[in-house]
Amino acid sequence: MLELDIIIVGAGITGLASAIALSRAGHNIQILERSSFKRDAGFMITLSVPANRVLESFDFDFKRARSTDCDFINVYDGKTLTRRVSWATRGYTDKPNDQLRSLYRADLHDELKRLALLQSGDWKTPTLTLGIEVVSVDIHNATVHLEDGTSLSADVLIGADGERSLVRSAFTNTDPQSLAPIRTLRAMIPTELLLDDSETQALYETTKKNFSIYAMPDRRALVWYAGRDGLLQDLECNYPLHEGEDLRAELDDTKAKEKVLSRFGDYHPAIVKALQKATHVSDWELWHGTGVFSMHEGLTLLVGDAAHSMLPFTGQGGGQGIEDAGALSVLFRDINSKEEVSERLKLVEDVRRERTAIFQSLASLKMGSEEQFARENPGHLIHKTRVRSAETHLEFMSNYNVLEESEKVLAEYLEANVKS
Repeated sequence: MLELDIIIVGAGITGLASAIALSRAGHNIQILERSSFKRDAGFMITLSVPANRVLESFDFDFKRARSTDCDFINVYDGKTLTRRVSWATRGYTDKPNDQLRSLYRADLHDELKRLALLQSGDWKTPTLTLGIEVVSVDIHNATVHLEDGTSLSADVLIGADGERSLVRSAFTNTDPQSLAPIRTLRAMIPTELLLDDSETQALYETTKKNFSIYAMPDRRALVWYAGRDGLLQDLECNYPLHEGEDLRAELDDTKAKEKVLSRFGDYHPAIVKALQKATHVSDWELWHGTGVFSMHEGLTLLVGDAAHSMLPFTGQGGGQGIEDAGALSVLFRDINSKEEVSERLKLVEDVRRERTAIFQSLASLKMGSEEQFARENPGHLIHKTRVRSAETHLEFMSNYNVLEESEKVLAEYLEANVKS
């Protein structure tokens, strides 16, 4: 088996997951990260069953990462707290315990970093270089040019450098990214602060181990979920931007908190009181793509948000990046020559492109409106799926195994090569 030299640009969740996958497939991995101390941003992330399966294949320790199970998705009226609808997150696969999990991103990142840099006699431990700025790339020769004037070359280049990807900018046919006409304010609240008040405690009890959505008719939605063993709550406050409104995110934490209280001050008093207890509020610009793109060109592959940035409303962005890593873990095994590299990169795109494009196209879809949406959009990618209800939407998210799909594609590829 040939050992490839692979450079990964970006040490976020997808970059580290890809490093784990490729090093355990037998390759030499160098990760380049521009920040001097890479630790992922401090808010929550939800992972559906397929992403969790990939992490399990890496021996990911969910207890160490302090994940929280999400048993139900509940939708409430944001003003009255009346529950409108509820869907279970289990029962869509052949394993009764398969379900959504939520994690504090920093905890997820720390566990992936531990696994990526784990010393083992079974594989070569990747090297992680922090504080190194990539200023340009040659995607056809897998070469990166650094700020200090030096260059590094490899057999394969992986772009895991996020939605504003420098690596992607070198592609000739990429998914165009645009700023969404919607913004997210994230309010982080230690659970203990909610428990010292009877009104916020009662509200917290209804959200525990659930993914709770508090909606308003004007398209505002507050999404509440937990991480870090349930000790930290993330209130994701989504609101539409109006014509002529300032598109710049508020970078000052105090002003961001004032902004969320202003934007969501007409919500139920218990929710407003919870927001007042937030210890950190950040204002996030949202970028998204169209789903029409190439994931690979030359000797380079894009993964995660660099390949398929999507709106966060179905909680699939991070999970799709982890699924990308799952495909790499299988499809980059047992390579016999460098001539196979381009073919293997194409196999990864064949496995990943349509599924990620569908998730991009469904990312802004309100759960429960799938059938009406399909009727009104006859040419949409939703017609490549069985998604016509919240339940079939959850089934599409859950009942998939990228590892099995990749094994099937690899077997077909190897068999065709033998015959030829």
